[in-house]
Amino acid sequence: MKNTFYTLALPFAVFAAPLNAHPVEEAAEVAIEEAEAAIEAADAAAEGVSDGTRPPFLNNSEGARSPFLNNYAFIKQADYPVAAWQAEETGRVSYSVEVSAEGKPLSCKITDGVDLTILAAATCPLVMERAEFRPATDEDGENVSATYKGSYNWRKREVEMPQMSVTFQYLHDELGVSKDCKFLKMENIPEEMRRDIERDKARGKLCPGPAGKQGVPYRDENGVPIAKLVTVDFNVTLADPEAASPE
Repeated sequence: MKNTFYTLALPFAVFAAPLNAHPVEEAAEVAIEEAEAAIEAADAAAEGVSDGTRPPFLNNSEGARSPFLNNYAFIKQADYPVAAWQAEETGRVSYSVEVSAEGKPLSCKITDGVDLTILAAATCPLVMERAEFRPATDEDGENVSATYKGSYNWRKREVEMPQMSVTFQYLHDELGVSKDCKFLKMENIPEEMRRDIERDKARGKLCPGPAGKQGVPYRDENGVPIAKLVTVDFNVTLADPEAASPE
């Protein structure tokens, strides 16, 4: 089980990741959206679709196939309308799209979630601009125009890296054992991190490495194992880009 020392090291790994990589949470959000869409498609198939269109993912004969949305993550967190954010407007908006035989969206209308005025107004323009579809096919396997029904769950999310400052200290003795581990400063740390620290402190697991086990010691210029007092400073600062840019 990871201890507090490794919890503190995690933010460094986050910053070291490529800038174009998707965070784990974002990947999970995409997976959730895909799963929800699949469930909705199965429910629609079980109940029957009143207008005669086939739900996504499902075929009703040898060559017939419904339109398929290729890029579920076409709506991003940065697309969240500011007015909706300020109004605390969140929720699922459902839409219906006419998809051409070439897989292009021809028109879009909101079918559910119209009470979410701002989010409903923002959804279809994004669908028309970014959604990419695999076209439907008829019983002969020929591409045809058809209707795709989908939805997007607008959820407010904020960056989980606040401005904070942490100083952690421990003694690394001549046997390579970490001991006397303590926090000298914990300013503005997230509540979840604080709970983890208190938990590990109660369990005696604040120190890096296996508790009480000998590891690799520091050595002096002659190769003699020596003790060192190790201090780890972790600081997150936030500033406007103009203020942070060098002159």
